[in-house]
Amino acid sequence: HVQSETSYFMLIQDLCRTIPGFFFTLFMGAYSDHKGRKIPMITGVIGLIINMASHLIVVLFYFPKWVLFLGALGEGCLGSIEAVLLGCFSFLSDITTKENRAFRLTIAELCMFGPIIVSNLITGFLIKNIGFLWCFIIVICGAVLNTLYIIFAVPETIKKDPQAKLLDLHHAKRTISLFTKDNGTKRKPRLVLLLVGIFFPMVSLLGGLGLQVLYVSDKPLCWDSVLIGLHS
Repeated sequence: HVQSETSYFMLIQDLCRTIPGFFFTLFMGAYSDHKGRKIPMITGVIGLIINMASHLIVVLFYFPKWVLFLGALGEGCLGSIEAVLLGCFSFLSDITTKENRAFRLTIAELCMFGPIIVSNLITGFLIKNIGFLWCFIIVICGAVLNTLYIIFAVPETIKKDPQAKLLDLHHAKRTISLFTKDNGTKRKPRLVLLLVGIFFPMVSLLGGLGLQVLYVSDKPLCWDSVLIGLHS
């Protein structure tokens, strides 16, 4: 019963984050071409802080669990990790050439996804020894440091247009046109193929991750947070 309720709760949480996040990034991609690359980086990290703060409040003050829906909704409305990736890769495309772009993107991906391995290993031990409360506090502190780094240490690569607006259908049309129109380089079929190639693995990965945790924490395995972290 608990697992059934939890899986349903996680589904609602994912929808609260994903649906607004889709529309946000649809507009933000082209908007960052006019207002700067740092904006999606900052909003994405702030969204994470809001979501983690909602978890912190629920754990600390025993608030009802629907408060977590508000945190997920806040993160989604600010773009979440998708906005951060959008800003980072757009930033790299501005400062690299065709010759070194692939190498620089590879290094950036290692810097982003390498710590995921480390965090999965460490978080299980932290949960077991200091509890969820301090884990959320550590994540929030890390996100705040990231926000300060983006604001004060990352240079802007775009000359800002004061007339640009976020909620402009022109931005959405520009994003959609990448997959509907070709510019003479036969990019359209390649982009569509890449999009499909990313979509199905991500559905299985993200959709199955929470279910895996529920499965291994139940009988007969009954894994603790350390084993779940090692498995992840």
